[in-house]
Amino acid sequence: MDQRGRLLGVLNLDTLGNRTTMGFSPEETEFHESVLRAYCKGFLQLDLRRRTAEALTVGLPWFGKRLPLIVDVQLYFVEPDEEQESPCLRKVASSMGTGATIVHPRPPACRKTDPGFNQRLVTCTVTAESVKEKVHNEKHLTTAIRDPENFSAVVLDITFGRTWPEGEVEKDLVNLLAVCQQTYDEMHKAEDPEEPIAKLIIEKEMPHLQHRFIFGRLLLTECRQICSQVPATILAEVRAIFKPTMIHLKVLRAILTSLYPVESEKGDFEDWNKCKDCVRLELLRLISEYDPTSLLTETTYQTIYNALHDVALMSETEATNAQPVFKFFHRWCVVCLHLMTSADDARKGTFANDFQVVFKPLVKNAPETHRNL
Repeated sequence: MDQRGRLLGVLNLDTLGNRTTMGFSPEETEFHESVLRAYCKGFLQLDLRRRTAEALTVGLPWFGKRLPLIVDVQLYFVEPDEEQESPCLRKVASSMGTGATIVHPRPPACRKTDPGFNQRLVTCTVTAESVKEKVHNEKHLTTAIRDPENFSAVVLDITFGRTWPEGEVEKDLVNLLAVCQQTYDEMHKAEDPEEPIAKLIIEKEMPHLQHRFIFGRLLLTECRQICSQVPATILAEVRAIFKPTMIHLKVLRAILTSLYPVESEKGDFEDWNKCKDCVRLELLRLISEYDPTSLLTETTYQTIYNALHDVALMSETEATNAQPVFKFFHRWCVVCLHLMTSADDARKGTFANDFQVVFKPLVKNAPETHRNL
């Protein structure tokens, strides 16, 4: 059984020689029970690492979407090394700045004695601290995701262009790294019945795929919190816009179409005056409560998808230049589009086996500090 008391399987051992007598001695029964306990522990450990890898891999493309100066992001898992005292790394996935992600089904072990192995990865793994380095006019940031004991469990190696992120870009990077840490923490802690997590509809509907939606849900929660704090004066400025740009129209129509799909299908939001009249505190409340993974009819799904997709085609910089508050509206639309399409794929069963990361069992005689990674 797993940590939630769910049955994983049944092992039935029997002797057919004499059905009237006890087939196994108490010692044999105790032996088989201990084997089953060891199997369950190993199975759960490997399954948790696999699901954690999938949950974090889902989040890698967001670095390129939020930060255009990123060249690539590499995801390593830390594990004990049976050949050396220091831990080794396994490169699980990598994502280009364009958002294309490569998953390594059988990640090879990377050791500090290997030729060309970067010292910054070793330093980050051992100290669990971020390391900055400049190599061939490229900037590198290596940072660790920590386990509950404050050791490095996952290492992210991020490659930038010629400049380091500064200002708002640096804040966005810090926020994404924080979401990665929150994703790892949620995967490795038991649910508290007194403080239940506000899950999405798709997570409740398909608990076996819940880990695929954790990163997106955390991003959506961040967008909800920011949008709910927009002051009424900013909303008044939006309503005062007389000649809107195409960005104003597309972003606001996408939000209203998501919240009021029936009215949108009737063409109520074709007129800018009707759109801007909806920009009030009630709109912010609906944004903070909207769940993009709810089950929709095919027509409604396509209507919302088209509106959100038009927004996703424009850059975040364009939305920010139109008006600062539209930066966060743009982010909300993009996150909703991601969750909506992912939920639709999950229901259709088209992405159930996207990730096939196979981990080896952790070695028995591992160093104490990294035995339980």
